[in-house]
Amino acid sequence: MATTEIAADIGQEDLEYRRKMVRETKNEDLLAKYALNDEFWEIRREATSRIQNEKVLQAIAAKDEYWQVRFEAVGKIKSQDFLHKIVKNDDQVWVCKEALSNLYNPDLLCDIILDKGLDLSVRMKAIGQLNQLDVLSSLRPKVDTELQSTIMKRIREIQGY
Repeated sequence: MATTEIAADIGQEDLEYRRKMVRETKNEDLLAKYALNDEFWEIRREATSRIQNEKVLQAIAAKDEYWQVRFEAVGKIKSQDFLHKIVKNDDQVWVCKEALSNLYNPDLLCDIILDKGLDLSVRMKAIGQLNQLDVLSSLRPKVDTELQSTIMKRIREIQGY
């Protein structure tokens, strides 16, 4: 067997071992180690899916270079201020939309809706997160035409039309 084939086999065994460890361990510290430091993004994502610690999830969401790993982390985060920061600063629309799924603070949602620098689909999803008719009504004159119609649809949804 050539040296490169042996090296490839060892690397693959190592990857499989890490996958197995992440799938089988209940140790949050070990999961955090894999989620924050593993060289392979799929291992980091899988480890992230098993973590409950909010601070570790925030660290992953703030720093991982792969959007799939950040996506996994933000879906489990509850801190409204942190989620707001992610929506305002992450460059991947899917991560922003996932962060919005857990964002319920009306003031923070309004800030996102009024931020013309954000992707229109992100701002539209933020409208869908609002449930307060008075807040939606007050936003309507402050946004562009496309968002005005989205606000009206949301108002009708809440009213049951």
